[in-house]
Order: sequence, then structure tokens, then C-alpha cells
Amino acid sequence: MFLIPLTLFLMLVSCSIFFSVENDTLYEGDPCINSNPNGDKNGRCLSAYKCSWALKQIRKGGRVVTCSFAQMTPFICCPMDQISPADKTYLESLTSTKKPTNVTTNPYNFEIPDGKSNVGALSKAKCLEYNPRPEGIGTAAVGGEESLAEEFPHMAALGYGAADDKQWKCGGSLISFKHVLTAAHCIYSRDFGNVKYVRLGDLNIAIDTDLADPQDFNVTRAIVHPSYDSKTVRNDIAVLELDRPALLTKYVKPACLYVDGEIREYAEITATGWGVTEFSGSPSSHLLKVSLKLIDGDDCKKQYANNGPRGQIDDARQVCAGSVDETIRDTCQGDSGGPLQLANYTYGKHYHIIGITSFGKACGITNSAGIYTRVTFHLPWIESLVFGN
Repeated sequence: MFLIPLTLFLMLVSCSIFFSVENDTLYEGDPCINSNPNGDKNGRCLSAYKCSWALKQIRKGGRVVTCSFAQMTPFICCPMDQISPADKTYLESLTSTKKPTNVTTNPYNFEIPDGKSNVGALSKAKCLEYNPRPEGIGTAAVGGEESLAEEFPHMAALGYGAADDKQWKCGGSLISFKHVLTAAHCIYSRDFGNVKYVRLGDLNIAIDTDLADPQDFNVTRAIVHPSYDSKTVRNDIAVLELDRPALLTKYVKPACLYVDGEIREYAEITATGWGVTEFSGSPSSHLLKVSLKLIDGDDCKKQYANNGPRGQIDDARQVCAGSVDETIRDTCQGDSGGPLQLANYTYGKHYHIIGITSFGKACGITNSAGIYTRVTFHLPWIESLVFGN
């Protein structure tokens, strides 16, 4: 199996106009309003895959109101007269208990550690431990192709549901032998419950015949940042503890944490995940990658000015990245929790995690920015959890 470039969106999406609901996030089954020049239409938030009207709108370049994203599923405002009788019955059966519960009610043992001394020192030491200088080699030359099967050995897939029918719905990054860094909103799936499994070292999560050598783990503890706010999505960060240490191989190796403050404005950064490749498409079983650019904080805030609580972007805690021209490049639903990373060639190529995929607008819009949790801001919390003892 080989890693393919991230072609996130179809031509259908490139000619469409999406806009988000300006009030708080709406969930599956919630009442909503489709505002358009022909008059407002009452609707209900429904999976885009179940609303044929939405797909027709996309094809002809019309407007679609986005309610929210639940891992890989985009929920849009589907007009009541376009919803099938079976789906209407299903939506009526939903209650508020279907909505995500507060993450602190999760049955895992959540801890709030404290420790802020020598910030970054432990992360640097661990980075050298995981990436020792090869004998006889100094700074590596940039340009040689390396095996894509080994390109992102820190990449983790997060699993939910029954053991015999695992649903891989989020991503993460291995940052120690036993810890995976991910987004707080990935700890719980509205459809499948708590995160239970982690897979490391895989490329295609649907087959066993690729070049990868995956390792599967159970999650024994999920630790959500104590200040995580699901409405503003600030501090959207969590650490998963595995049931045993990972076996380090050429396919499985922890990433480094970025500790050096501001990132170069012109730096090209990469996001990875098993996200969907288009607004109306299915999730990819292949690990995908996309090259992005940092987006200025003021420009980012303008893009999200009408997005309610989520539009209150905090430059200290969050990073904006995406396309800065007319190309369509950003992360899409399903990439949640995965890394935003910067390549380093000091001791051979390895990656430093600078952000965690948090949220974005409807994917597929040119000149759009995705929002990522900034790792450097949370280093004291991460280090005290992962390297403190």
C-alpha cells in the first residue's frame, strides 16, 4: 500500500458556497432554517449522506447550511419536505440524550496534573531519545524520497464501538511509548461512545496486505484538558494512555513536540489523517496528507467572525492553517485529532507536532483555514502527564 496525496475535495465542492449556522452548534435532529433568496425553509439537521436535496444543491453550486460535523459525518440543514418518512421517524425519536455528554462525565479516570517548570526541556530530551543522531551523519540533505510506508510512524488511528467491528473515527499522534496526543472532542463519539482502541503503524486501515506493520492497543485512560470548552473548542486537547508500551519499529515511532515558540511564517506544514476526500464522500481507508501554510491570526478571525463561539479564535491557544490562494487545501471531517506537523532534518527526517486538528468550516472552500490546537501553549500540561514521572 502507498500513501497518496490528500485530494480533499471534488470539483462539485469547489463551485459550491457553504455557510455555517451563526448560533451555537446544532446537532442531528435539531430544528434549523435554510435561508435563501427564495424564502426561508424550516428543516432538521440531518446527515448530508441522507439528504439528496443537499447533494443536488452542491452539484448546481447552490447554498447548503452546515449544522455541525460529528467525526466523519457532516450534518446539514435538510428542508422538511425533502426528508424521507423513514428519516423523519428516526429524527423524531432522537432526544437530547443523543447529544454529546460533557467529557468530564466520561467513565475513564480523568486527572488534572499540575507542573510547569522547565517547559520544553523534557520534550527536547525525549526527541533526541526517539531520534538519535546516526553515526557518521550530520545534517541530512533534503530531497531524497523515503519510503512512504514509514513517512509518518507516529500516526495513530482512534477506534470506537465493538471489538469485532471497530470504527476508526479520529486520529492522533504517538508522543511516547504509551501516550497518544489527540483532540478532546475525539474522546467521545455520539454514535459509538468512548474511544477504546488505538492503531499504530498502519497505512490502510481496511486491509492487512499493505506494506505497513500495525500494532493495536486498548485505551486504559483518557485525560482531557481540564479547561476544554466544547462551545468555543478552546483547549481541544487530550492524552490517551495505552495498555502497554508500543514496540518501536520503522513503522512505529513517537513524534517530537514542537517547543521553539513562533513558527516561521513561510514554513510548509503537513496535516495527516484518514478523513473524507470530499464533502459528500466516504472516509478514506488510506492515510492521507496535505501540505498547508500558516494563516495570519487576523485573517483567520475574519474568516470565522460569523461562527458564534467558535469564531472567537485565540492566537495563543490555536493555530490557523490552510490554503492561501485559490487552491482547495485544508483538513476535512475525519482528520480530527490528527497532527499538524513540521518536518525536521537535523538527525534524519522526523516530525515535530505543532498542532492538533480541531475544527473548520465546511471543507472544500478556497482560501479557507482550519483551526488547530497549539501544542506549545499546552506543553506544561502535556509534559507533566507524559514525561513527569
